[in-house]
Amino acid sequence: MVPSLNNEGYNESIDDEVADDQPDVGSVATGQQAIIDYFGSDMAGVDPESFVMYIDFPDFAKDKDRVFFQGRPIEGANPSDFMPMQFEFSSDGESIFNQSRALENVDRDSFEVLQKGYGKDDFNIFYGRFALQGVDHDSFQIIDLPTYASLARDNTKLYVGSGVAEDVDVDSFEVVSTFYIKDKDAVFYTSSYAKIIPGADPNSFQVFQFRDNGFYSR
Repeated sequence: MVPSLNNEGYNESIDDEVADDQPDVGSVATGQQAIIDYFGSDMAGVDPESFVMYIDFPDFAKDKDRVFFQGRPIEGANPSDFMPMQFEFSSDGESIFNQSRALENVDRDSFEVLQKGYGKDDFNIFYGRFALQGVDHDSFQIIDLPTYASLARDNTKLYVGSGVAEDVDVDSFEVVSTFYIKDKDAVFYTSSYAKIIPGADPNSFQVFQFRDNGFYSR
């Protein structure tokens, strides 16, 4: 790595020591100022000489002894082989982590990060560190539309995050807007789950443009 001092006062470099078979972690920051920027203070017990903050994955950092997610140590993570990934996933070559916790029953050799917080291996589909229950692995697909909630489906079920949207008919389901979906019978508001909107007619339901930090529907 060839470091340079950036305008924030810490060393910034491109990690070109990453092995060819591992993803590039991009820019990193090192040194005492990087510790302060990451933790919000000069943290005792953090080694400034080995400290690395991942600029392209800003939730993650490490020193020679520990790996951190949003300032919290990732228990069991090996800093020597640590590699941050998208959507708060990471790996140390032995385990797969999401945020600061290890995934259970995951096949690390086949694991891959998908979109919208989902990941999969040859046997399971994960949302964060939680394996989806009863999912059909072969037909699983992510709803790649601009929605606030993370939506996915298989042949029989719609998923909102790690949960099944029990009331939604997956065959007639469609995305209406960022926060709304509908099926042939009902309209739903989606955030961390799908909440049915009582009395809403799916055939005439409309969402109006955002205005003054709000939105309107009818």
